[in-house]
Amino acid sequence: MRIDVILPTFNRATLLERTLESLRLAERPDGLDVHVLVVDNASTDATRALVHAHMNRFEGRLHYLFEPTPGKPHALNAGIAATGGDLIGLIDDDEEIAADWFTVIRRQFDERPELDFIGGKCLPRWEAPRPEWLGSQYLGVIGWVDPGPQQQVMDERYQGMLMGGNAVIRRRTLERAGPYSAALSRTGTVFFAVAVAAWVVVLVGCGAHVVPTLPRSPTRPRRLGRRSFRSSGHLPADMGLRPADCVDCERKPDEEWTGAGVGS
Repeated sequence: MRIDVILPTFNRATLLERTLESLRLAERPDGLDVHVLVVDNASTDATRALVHAHMNRFEGRLHYLFEPTPGKPHALNAGIAATGGDLIGLIDDDEEIAADWFTVIRRQFDERPELDFIGGKCLPRWEAPRPEWLGSQYLGVIGWVDPGPQQQVMDERYQGMLMGGNAVIRRRTLERAGPYSAALSRTGTVFFAVAVAAWVVVLVGCGAHVVPTLPRSPTRPRRLGRRSFRSSGHLPADMGLRPADCVDCERKPDEEWTGAGVGS
C-alpha cells in the first residue's frame, strides 16, 4: 500500500521546514510506502530551494510540483493528478504530524477495508500566550479541532467537521467524487466532506493527530469572528461579537493581538 501526502504551500518556507522534518522522522510501518509531494502554489520565498535541499534526506520519497494557479483547490487537484498512491494524505504547511501518524493510518485502513476517509485531531502549538478574549466555541477557525478520544462515523448525526489539515482519503473515493471545486475556495474540504458523507465511510478521531503552529502575527477578534460567521453562519457567543462586528471588520479600528496568525 502506498500513501502520497499532498502538501500545498504558499510563502511559508520557515513553517514548511518543520512540517517536512516531522514527516521525515515519523515512523514508517512495514507495508506502507510513504511519499510526500509539496505543491508550491506560486510562492515567492525560498520554498523551492528548501524542498530541494531536503530531498536527499528523504531518500527519493520527497517530490516537488509548482502550481501557478492560486488557490488551495487548484494545488490539491494538481497534487492528486501527479500522484498514484492508494491513499492520499492531506496536511497543511504549518503542521507537524505525530510520530505514529503513518502507523495509525496503516492500522486503520488494514483493519477496516470499508473505510474511505479518516481524520483526527489538530492540536495547537502556541508561539504566544492564548489571548483572554478567545472563547471555546468554533476553535476550528484557528485550526484547532479535537473530536475527542472516541472514534465516530461521520454521518448525519455527527455535529462537527472533518478538517482538511488532517485527513486521509482512498484514491478510489476521490475518483468517484471528482476533483475539488475551485468555487468552494477556502472551505472546499468542508463542503467536500459533507457531500460525500452519505455514501462513504468517514471515521473521525482515528487516533492520528497533527500539531498546527499558531505563529506570532497581528490578529483581530472581529477578524476571527467574521471568519467563523462566514463558515458556519454563527458567531462564537463567548467572544462577545455581533453580526455587525463582522461586516467590513477590517475597516474598523480594533485592538490587535500578537498571537495566532489567522488569515481573513
